[in-house]
Amino acid sequence: MLKRSPGKPWWSMAGPLSWRGNCVILNDQRRDMPRLILASGSPRRQKILRALGLQFEIAVPDVVEVDWPMAPTAMVLENATRKWQWCRTRYPGAAIVAADTTVELGGHCLGKPETRDKAFDMLKAESGRMQIVHTGFVLAHPDEPDVQATTETSTVFFRELSDDLIHRYLAVVNPLDRAGAYDIDHHGDWLIERIEGSWTNVMGLPAERVNEWITCRVVS
Repeated sequence: MLKRSPGKPWWSMAGPLSWRGNCVILNDQRRDMPRLILASGSPRRQKILRALGLQFEIAVPDVVEVDWPMAPTAMVLENATRKWQWCRTRYPGAAIVAADTTVELGGHCLGKPETRDKAFDMLKAESGRMQIVHTGFVLAHPDEPDVQATTETSTVFFRELSDDLIHRYLAVVNPLDRAGAYDIDHHGDWLIERIEGSWTNVMGLPAERVNEWITCRVVS
């Protein structure tokens, strides 16, 4: 279980290391990396890979994603797999990182709000409650027949949010491209009391799992 103040950026814990985990290497030790494709246009996933010291290209897969009422873990894994398959045919010699994230609240999946009014309603519903963030991800190396396709789950506990706080938050954060209508990396401490599990998983990609895979499979 990880408990960390949302006010402290996750990358400030890393120091000169890429990440703290079972397989950690210094940034200047990364070598012989194949071409790496991030199958996502998410700025937060891009930030995570950059913080791991990785050079990569961005591809935004044109796929039809499955949606709720499919089970959340099955849904995000299926969507991540579709993104990987789209990239695999177009970048056959590359390593690929594909991911999909959803927020589960009270047995329902929260998508991205279409308007600020809907974002307000979504944050109001999240106030004082616990939610589960599921990320499905696929990590594939061109020289390996098998891919790592799995899910990561984190639990987020929200503070009690007043209407005024929600309005102030929405005045400084664009909620429209974020599942659950919030960005943990941008004034997340206004909203969130604590997180159990991977912090970066809530951002859209579990850095610990990616770093372990990169270190133990791609670099070795």
